[in-house]
Amino acid sequence: MRRCDCTKTATVIRQLEALGGSSDHLIPLTLNAMKMAWKRAVRPAQLPDLRFHDLRHEAVSRFFELGLNVPVVALISGHRVPRMLFRYTHPKAQIIAAKLAGVDPCSRPAAAATDDNGPKPVPMSTCP
Repeated sequence: MRRCDCTKTATVIRQLEALGGSSDHLIPLTLNAMKMAWKRAVRPAQLPDLRFHDLRHEAVSRFFELGLNVPVVALISGHRVPRMLFRYTHPKAQIIAAKLAGVDPCSRPAAAATDDNGPKPVPMSTCP
């Protein structure tokens, strides 16, 4: 079972809030600055059709693959209606097949999965 490190999440939120200053936004960034940053990121990645909103679809799908349930994913993504949440879900067939076979598709050898601070999260890049 994976362990959620909520203390890191709280720390990141506090740090972001400290950066926000007097703005109503968590990260004081203009729409134009965000658009320009996005264009600079997708150009070298050679992903001209990737939209920022596509990341929401990806995140929701990965949350379900990690085993999070509907209420938790809805809370994270901000969806109030499960039907809309499911429109964002695009699970990978190989991960579903592995789970049906009783295999954790993101498992690693036990020695690599822990350190002095306890279990380490598994990077999504190691998952099929």
